[in-house]
Amino acid sequence: MAAAAFFLAALVALGCSVGVAPVASQAAPEAVSLLAGLDCGGEAEETSATWITEEGAYRAVLQKMMARQPGGAGPAPVDFSRQGVLRIAMGYKPTAGFSLGLAGGEVTVDNGTATVRVTWNEPPAGALVPQMLTSPCLLVRLSRTGFSRVRVVDQDGRQRLLLDLE
Repeated sequence: MAAAAFFLAALVALGCSVGVAPVASQAAPEAVSLLAGLDCGGEAEETSATWITEEGAYRAVLQKMMARQPGGAGPAPVDFSRQGVLRIAMGYKPTAGFSLGLAGGEVTVDNGTATVRVTWNEPPAGALVPQMLTSPCLLVRLSRTGFSRVRVVDQDGRQRLLLDLE
């Protein structure tokens, strides 16, 4: 009887010292750059972000962008049952030298907000650049789970956009 009590106490102590197995955390969504351009149709006069969740809306945006982009095979496919497309636009810019790009595919999610990092390029003050109207934008594919807000930050960590998806 004493041996059984000792054995039971040892099992309880061992279970407490090992702890509970960790719950698998949800994988962070991966960002994939679909298309970046300097002339994206001029739809956005100001800096903006749009969340695209259906094929028809995506095709309409692509059609405008691809008509203004030189060549290319087109972007990677999007499975809208599991993914969405984030359209980031800088708005109208008066000169060349402005552009957007994805700064890696890692996305962090904190309290329901996904953070997407981009390279937000602007010509330096006083730079000699051609005067031409541009409207840089970027299309980024993301999963549709784990967040209800998207925050876009630049290479210096400055928040450029915050978009509620609801």
